[in-house]
Amino acid sequence: MKSRISDLFFQATARRHISLKAIARIAGCSAISVERLKSGETKKLDIELVYRVARTLPDADAFIQEVMPGLSGARVSPELASIDSKLDEICQFFVNSGGTLRPEPFRSVWCLDDGTCVHVVEGFATTARQIAGIPAGDRGNATDFVCRGFGWVAVGERDGFGLLGFDREHVDPRACAKALSVMEAMPYERVRIEVCGEEPILESIGDARRILERRIRASRPTPHDWVDVEVPVDSADERLQRVLESRFNEDPLGHMVRMLREGESSLFSVRAGEAYCYHIGSKFNAPTQSETGMRVLDRTNHVQYSAMIDRHIVKANRASKPTVSRIGVDFGFRRILYERLALPFRLDDRDFVLTTSKILQDSAPVTLN
Repeated sequence: MKSRISDLFFQATARRHISLKAIARIAGCSAISVERLKSGETKKLDIELVYRVARTLPDADAFIQEVMPGLSGARVSPELASIDSKLDEICQFFVNSGGTLRPEPFRSVWCLDDGTCVHVVEGFATTARQIAGIPAGDRGNATDFVCRGFGWVAVGERDGFGLLGFDREHVDPRACAKALSVMEAMPYERVRIEVCGEEPILESIGDARRILERRIRASRPTPHDWVDVEVPVDSADERLQRVLESRFNEDPLGHMVRMLREGESSLFSVRAGEAYCYHIGSKFNAPTQSETGMRVLDRTNHVQYSAMIDRHIVKANRASKPTVSRIGVDFGFRRILYERLALPFRLDDRDFVLTTSKILQDSAPVTLN
């Protein structure tokens, strides 16, 4: 259809105070898609979208005529003929208040691990029990259980804020993707993040979305031809053994300063279950060398490698003891096999992990952490 009809469509919806988010909900698409259509990035307006919006309005025929002038009643979808008898369906989309049309209240849902969602009617715990078939009184906290055991995501409202609940370690990426879609219609600027095992925090809705996006990146599997195994500490390379024998825990700050100065170590911290990279050794020529001062999962390059690094750093921090990983990576332009020692420690009530590595095989004459 011509772009002029698209203009008429948005003029007609604006006169009826129908928001772009409401149009997206009626159409079953994202608000971004509707914005692209309005801006002209998408050239064609699907006539079915016109009919879908019209079906929700008491003046359906007038709306059709405004968008497509000259269209006879005989050509209007037969479903529109009975629109007056479907006021209950219309009310599911809009509530008429003071002469203005407003979107329906945001509804809480469980986003499931198969990429679908279920509306919450009697509270998250009760709905979770019904979906998962958990008898009342079993499994303790049903909400925590399904977040941990099934990887579901809770999206809703609490105390005037949006609500996002999940288990950081076990959340399913398909549930995260569905939750991101559901959050497009969330009318809250601030979201209460309830992660199993952590203190609830308030974040902006943008930061809440980025948390889910990072969980999707964290789930990226390690390619089958890579190496990712934990090595017993007493079987580590001789150089790493010497570091372990240096009594690091007796003076972690002193060891950290010395090892970073030597240029063969990197420094991470762990906050809210996610790894931050503060420094990569100056003697390393890593593909991620420039991506410091940020969350590992916010890196834009080598996402699978970053997901692996985040898992290792978080795991070492959680274990509160040195760990050694044997890592084999194919970056396409370079293959490398190395052992990395991770040394977790606390400083000023913050969790840090210092790493240092020993290259075992490298297709390039450089080192990497």
